[in-house]
Amino acid sequence: MGWPQPPPSAPIAAGDLEISQDREQAAAAARLDCVSAQDGSGKMNRKVIEFRHFGVKSRAIPLEGLVAEERDAVSGRSVSGEKSEGSERNPFVWFVCKMLLTFFTVIAVDLVAVSLLTHKLRVWFPVWLDAHWATRTDPWVVYSQSYFAGIFFIPLLSVSLDRHLLRGRPGWVRPVFWTVAIGAFLFILGWKGELMVRFGMQWEALGWLALTSAIWTALSAGERLPARLAGVTPKRMLKLLARGVACFFLVMAVLDPLLQIGVQHLGWSSGLLIEVGFFVPAGLALLVVSR
Repeated sequence: MGWPQPPPSAPIAAGDLEISQDREQAAAAARLDCVSAQDGSGKMNRKVIEFRHFGVKSRAIPLEGLVAEERDAVSGRSVSGEKSEGSERNPFVWFVCKMLLTFFTVIAVDLVAVSLLTHKLRVWFPVWLDAHWATRTDPWVVYSQSYFAGIFFIPLLSVSLDRHLLRGRPGWVRPVFWTVAIGAFLFILGWKGELMVRFGMQWEALGWLALTSAIWTALSAGERLPARLAGVTPKRMLKLLARGVACFFLVMAVLDPLLQIGVQHLGWSSGLLIEVGFFVPAGLALLVVSR
């Protein structure tokens, strides 16, 4: 004798099932509330979205969390708010990038600007283009020592390697590294220094040292600028720019006539009159604008 069987339920038509599902979805959409939630401190947070279905709250999603997650995903952070691997700038990687940028900038200045100023093509290997360039009285291609910008970086690169990559290595690694680095630097300096003396380009090497130092300093200053200018608004920046240009105009309006007339004992020229006539009113107008 078996258990009593329940009476069979009436079959649900497909149209009635669709109508029932539509009603459930409409009811769930009607229960989608945007309410304010409180945290443990008793303060009101921003709106959260609560999904209620048949009177049961299934989940509360803070709107701030959705925005933060989207922003973190774009900025390279993980959903948990931690930085993803590689998002932080490594000091050694940045040093190498800045070094290469300085080196190639010096090469570009030499190859383009200095070649145009001297009307001679300046390259490291002029013999590739003219086998007899050294014996010509007026060669169109000459020997350049702009590669000295790279030689100057050998000691700095060695120090950076020792600081960031060799710490914690076995005790014999650093002495061997410095022995090889110093030996290679002295060899390259003697090899290229002989060429420098042979072609009488000692002062040119000092010029490349000065240019390399200037570009390196500019890049280092530019690296710190974003932090210093974080709170400066566009309006304030415009005022600072106007004030700086105004100071330059007014100083030049006094300094140029003083040196030309007072020190060099020259007379007033039309160019000097035009310069002072432009610098003074322009400087005063910019000062008024910058207030």
